[in-house]
Amino acid sequence: MFNWIKDEFDLKRNNYDRMGHFFKGFSAIVVRELLLRLTPLSKGAWLFGITTSIVLSIAALYEIIEWLSTKIAKGGKVSKEFLGMQGDQWDAQWDMALAFTGCVIVLLILSKWHDKLLKK
Repeated sequence: MFNWIKDEFDLKRNNYDRMGHFFKGFSAIVVRELLLRLTPLSKGAWLFGITTSIVLSIAALYEIIEWLSTKIAKGGKVSKEFLGMQGDQWDAQWDMALAFTGCVIVLLILSKWHDKLLKK
C-alpha cells in the first residue's frame, strides 16, 4: 500500500517506516498507565514529562539498534533494507520527532479519558 502511495503522489520514499515511528508514540498511554499504577506519581506535568521521556528513550533505543545493524552487517544490503533510511540522512531525527509527536497527541487526547477509566 505504501509503495502505491509513494508512486501515486510522486513521493521520494515509502513512508511506512515513518508511520510506524509515529504510532510508536502511541505507546505513551501504556507507559502512563504503568507509571500511575506502579509508582507514586500522580497526574500532572511530571507524569506527562516522564511518560514522554520514556517513550523517547524507547524510540532512541530502536534508532541505536538500527545503527548497530549497519555496523554489525558492515553496511551490507541487508542492513540497509532493515534500516529503512531510503537515502535520507535525517531519518533518525525524523523518526524521533514522529515518535514525540505521536506521544504528545495521544497524551493530550486520551489522558482525561484514561483517568476516567482508571477511576472505575
